[in-house]
Amino acid sequence: MLVMTQRCHARTSRCRGAYRLMTDPTPDDLIGASRGRTVDGVAAECEGTRVFNTILGIPAHPLLIHAAVVFIPLLIIGAIVFAVWPQSRSKIGWAVAALAIIGPISALFAKLSGQNLRQHLIDEHFSGTILTKIDQHMSYGNMTLWWTIGLGVITLAIVGYVWRARPGSKDSTAVRAASIVLTIGIGAVAGYYVFRTGDTGAHIVWSGI
Repeated sequence: MLVMTQRCHARTSRCRGAYRLMTDPTPDDLIGASRGRTVDGVAAECEGTRVFNTILGIPAHPLLIHAAVVFIPLLIIGAIVFAVWPQSRSKIGWAVAALAIIGPISALFAKLSGQNLRQHLIDEHFSGTILTKIDQHMSYGNMTLWWTIGLGVITLAIVGYVWRARPGSKDSTAVRAASIVLTIGIGAVAGYYVFRTGDTGAHIVWSGI
């Protein structure tokens, strides 16, 4: 019961209802339980909103975005270096492959935690201009996620191609040109959206919520 209560911390209206159901049920709640609305069911509903809400009592989004701010630019740089400078591939191949996975995951976590933070602000009755700014910030964040996923997929494809090639063999001119164009192009777009996402987020913070 204690674990479930901690999981369903009262931060959204749905979780506040779950918290009350577990600690101080009313006759209506008991009737609802007889119809299938059990404590476990409500806790499961709350579980989906809990993961990206807070970390150690601090809103998760301001913490998780630091991972995206670090790993996505590292992915962009690593992918471009790997494509442009063949001599570096034996040294940075594993790191670039790891970044191609970690970068998109960090962007996804930032997106999900941002959505939960927005909902929390709505629950706290924020509206108007501030939500308009947050929606713009989220639109840039969504684009960051998709372009980072694209860069990750291209990077893994290039790394896989290089690893499968015979030792000492050189890329064909077409393959090398394509890998350079794709990584620089997609990396530049992803970098732009990282900047725009961070810039709009910083303006929201400094303008005050």
